[in-house]
Amino acid sequence: MKTHRWGLATVLAALLAVLVTGLASAGGPPSGPPGLDQAIAAQEAHTDALLARPGVVGTAVGLGADGRPVVKIYVESGRVSGLPSRLDGVPVEVEVTGEIVAQLHSLARPAPIGVSSGSERLIVYRGRLYCTVGTLGARVTDGLSVYALSNAHVYALEGSK
Repeated sequence: MKTHRWGLATVLAALLAVLVTGLASAGGPPSGPPGLDQAIAAQEAHTDALLARPGVVGTAVGLGADGRPVVKIYVESGRVSGLPSRLDGVPVEVEVTGEIVAQLHSLARPAPIGVSSGSERLIVYRGRLYCTVGTLGARVTDGLSVYALSNAHVYALEGSK
């Protein structure tokens, strides 16, 4: 009986060691493509000056066609000229969005599908940047209440990858 307990304890200890080692080496989600921090810093440093220019309606950080980070400048029309091709060494892409206007009225409840939801800022969690914005994908009901359904990264950071 003593040998059986010793063997069981050894197996459990080995399983625990494998589990702990696997969790430690798994780490968190990827930190993003190389140059992302530089692109975010460039966007933050130049946004106020860019938004002061007539026709510029927004800025963002995105990925270019080559998968590398870029600073995006959103403009009302293609007639905005003199915009930089790089900001602090980061490539710039200009995108025509038209005028961007905040909705001044509240939406009917429940919110329609396709409405953006989440925080407008990137969140630093455990030393990594997370986007917590997304689209309301569906409404679900239990017959009494209506609930919003979206992706995990929109509503919760825990468990998202």
